[in-house]
Amino acid sequence: MTTAQNTTEQPRSDGARSGGARPARGPGRRGWLILVGVLVVQLVLTLVAVLPQLSPRVSGTEVALRVGPVDPIDPFRGAYVDLDYPDLPDPQFEASGPEERGTAYVALRQEGDVWVGGEVQRNEPDGLFLRCDDSGWRLECGIESWFVGQSEAVDLEESVLDQDAIATVRVDRWGNAAIVDLIPHEG
Repeated sequence: MTTAQNTTEQPRSDGARSGGARPARGPGRRGWLILVGVLVVQLVLTLVAVLPQLSPRVSGTEVALRVGPVDPIDPFRGAYVDLDYPDLPDPQFEASGPEERGTAYVALRQEGDVWVGGEVQRNEPDGLFLRCDDSGWRLECGIESWFVGQSEAVDLEESVLDQDAIATVRVDRWGNAAIVDLIPHEG
């Protein structure tokens, strides 16, 4: 026998065997907990981002709001139609200073087939209302733009120039709103 055959494998001081690599280990319990934690945080952030638009679509009350002439295509965003609601208040003409701007509530009341907005309020009103933000140059309630295809945007512009359109909007109990349809309306 040669000396190479007689040698026994002796453990190394670092715990690994001299003849091969250390066996691979999984992430362990701590690694799995971190992964689950990261996934839960991502899910919560996604829900927080989507809930204001999802909630009214699922559980909202359907209202019809009159839409004035629109700007059919934003060259930077594509075929998003920029909408104007003549029956909602215009914060530009209200006498509130910048310190009184921010979250605003607009109570809705039905007048015939359409709903109209009351004055901008700082406290949540009773009944159906829109939760808006009036810190910019216009009242933003989450229903200011509507995506349509390129050809549909041009058709919509042509039909709305001479007549109003009606936006079918769903509003949830927290005042979040989402547009579900936009149709030309003679009236």
